[in-house]
Amino acid sequence: MTRALLDSWTNSRRWIDIAGLNFDPRSSGGLYYMDYQSGRKALVAQLQSCAPGRWYTFRSLLRTIKQENPYVLRPRQMHMGIAGLRNTKEMLANWYRVDGEILTGLLSSSLYEMGIVALGYEQPHLVEGGKPADPVNPTSFMVTELGAAILSSEKGTAGQENGNAEKRTLIVQPNFELMLLQPDLSTLYSLLPFAQINQVGIVSRLTLTRNSLLRSLGLGRNIEQIVSILQERSQKELPQNVVYTLNDWARTYKEVNISQVYLIEVPSESLANEVAASAKLKSFGLRRLGPCALIASNDINLQELRKTLEKEGIVARILGDIAPHETTRTTTYYRYR
Repeated sequence: MTRALLDSWTNSRRWIDIAGLNFDPRSSGGLYYMDYQSGRKALVAQLQSCAPGRWYTFRSLLRTIKQENPYVLRPRQMHMGIAGLRNTKEMLANWYRVDGEILTGLLSSSLYEMGIVALGYEQPHLVEGGKPADPVNPTSFMVTELGAAILSSEKGTAGQENGNAEKRTLIVQPNFELMLLQPDLSTLYSLLPFAQINQVGIVSRLTLTRNSLLRSLGLGRNIEQIVSILQERSQKELPQNVVYTLNDWARTYKEVNISQVYLIEVPSESLANEVAASAKLKSFGLRRLGPCALIASNDINLQELRKTLEKEGIVARILGDIAPHETTRTTTYYRYR
């Protein structure tokens, strides 16, 4: 029964899920391109790699999805080439407030109600003054035993469907020219983000160039994904000089990610080990920076971190003026199709 329900949910265009509480429709970056069926399938695929009975944070799940493919909810926009570039910058900048909140809603509404996952919340949000706290997004999830059984059978079905994939039509030539000798829009659209168009028609021709590759890397793809697409679509093995050159071009691409964090310095490495291993501090997502230093994302509750450290017998001093992380709180549920 649950398996049939999951199949129906995954493919339904009429099923209405609830978005996360921090969903911001004003930063949508083009809801017209949303494909919720694609997002559901991607989310199910992520859950299939989770160990049942183990807790995972929503933050790490969303970070993984964005790094692997930020277009899981917008596959058409990813394949639109130049036309799709206009909204891409805005979409990536607001990804966590829009796409991330929709994925959070998929997991915490429908999948939770089916019994596929269990949800976890930060303790301070459970009760306030003896009354129910304001609604908040869950912070962690766990695949249940029922969910593991359902997802395992779903994985087998997906493998069977992949075996019936359509015939490959792409020819990758040593001179970096890509040829489609017959109309194949699916393959054509998959190449547009990282290839230069020469001709589109019954016979389509594109060229792999350094600029087109670097442009794609700048939009969030990585070289492994690009080579994988070429391998999956190509009739024959990719020419070695093409693979080597693509990797050489990719190595010339440089970028940095700048984020605000809280720096936690301790007087000894043994204390740093104790803090990093503390079960009560795991929910804060502390990361080791050095022998005597850790960092935490600035979207955590700093006062709660301080209280938890003090409960562990660790005096926490806050140095300097720290601006609180601003978050948009709302109790409105947004529904979408």
